[in-house]
Amino acid sequence: MKKYCVDLEIAKELKENGFKSKTYFRYQIDTLGEVEIETNEFAVHDHVADIFNAPASEEIIKELPKEIDNNTFQIHFFKSKKLWSVGYFDYYEPWIYLEDKKLSNCLALVWLYLKKEGY
Repeated sequence: MKKYCVDLEIAKELKENGFKSKTYFRYQIDTLGEVEIETNEFAVHDHVADIFNAPASEEIIKELPKEIDNNTFQIHFFKSKKLWSVGYFDYYEPWIYLEDKKLSNCLALVWLYLKKEGY
């Protein structure tokens, strides 16, 4: 599951910044600080101290605009041998361009950037 979902630190940032997630996965941190990733099928146990939704790429991309500034910048994503790249580009230059080993992280980082910039 971790392969497809955002990392815990990014899940925390998404929650802090109001990302509305209806994801099937979540991180649970128990009172001892142990972290587990589970599906939402299971009940939350009494020993859970905090919960963070762990969205996958499909859910995050639905929340990203396909274009910015009246089609001046369009979203693009691609994968090199080791990294995913996501950004908004005009025909020649990137407006924003971020990379990560996981597509879900990369998409979430772009969403966080846009949120902080007021888009």
